[in-house]
Amino acid sequence: MSTSRFGRSASTSTTSPGGSALALTVELLARTVEQTEADVDAAVGAAREAFLTWRDVPAPVRGNLVKRRGRLLTEHKTEVGTRRSLDECPRSRRG
Repeated sequence: MSTSRFGRSASTSTTSPGGSALALTVELLARTVEQTEADVDAAVGAAREAFLTWRDVPAPVRGNLVKRRGRLLTEHKTEVGTRRSLDECPRSRRG
């Protein structure tokens, strides 16, 4: 298992009314871990077992949990968007 570090970010700061400047920083945004095939197989097995429990949870309870997840995603949309951008950005453009 190896760890990757992504550290370049762009932020916009206003310098005058109607104007802005782009500032590049070397701020740590995320650390990721590359998984082995065995790690992925274990995760899939765990997900399969979790599904067997999840499918027995009553629909109203599952619905409440899905609504809560939606609220949390909305509350943390900036952080989620940043992580999604890192996932979708080709490695050559990450800096």
